[in-house]
Amino acid sequence: MNHPRRTALGTFGPLLLAGLGFAFREAGRPAAAAPLPPGHAVALPTPNLLPFRPNKDVLELVAERSTARFLVRGAIGELAAKCPSLRGSLQLDPEPQRCQLELRLDLASLVGLDGAPVPSDALRQLLGVHRSGEVVFRGTLAHTLTTPVPGLVQLVFDGRLALGGHVVRQTLGLWRAALPGQAQRFLGHGTVAASDYGLPRRTFLGFGGAEHQVTLGLDLAFVRRSGG
Repeated sequence: MNHPRRTALGTFGPLLLAGLGFAFREAGRPAAAAPLPPGHAVALPTPNLLPFRPNKDVLELVAERSTARFLVRGAIGELAAKCPSLRGSLQLDPEPQRCQLELRLDLASLVGLDGAPVPSDALRQLLGVHRSGEVVFRGTLAHTLTTPVPGLVQLVFDGRLALGGHVVRQTLGLWRAALPGQAQRFLGHGTVAASDYGLPRRTFLGFGGAEHQVTLGLDLAFVRRSGG
């Protein structure tokens, strides 16, 4: 016959140890954070959405602070490159028809996104460029689009784009981001069919044609012209 004390320990001992373990585990947990006090709404002023009315000024593009990138895609391959040699100017005026944008991209300076030279065969086949070739855009401000974000406005220029001996009418929309004390930045991108600009259309044994598209992305920094 078992002793009553041994019977009690055998029955309740494991329960007691489990209870102690649970108590130590709970004691080691971090205390629950106190609930945050209820917040309250703060009314922010509504941005004043005035029309974009620039002062008379002349801005110059800063190439080392700007980026122009090409992405060419088609059945004959893909090419991603950046154009470090670019120039431009922006003439601002309260009269929209006097706001003029000029942008020049030297395609002969194209390099890979990592800075490595782009094979000349790729330039010839996809962009028709070999040691020469310049894209020139000249446009006049057509209209603007304001946004609820202060300092952010879209400027749409209507003009002409020249590439080699081809000149086509082109609309260029750029988002202008202005911050106090910083260069004015103009950003935008667009995709066009290469055949519209006289770029090569490759064929296989004289049959069919390899269509491809060109996407141009721009991040342009402009500062006031020295002495302007």
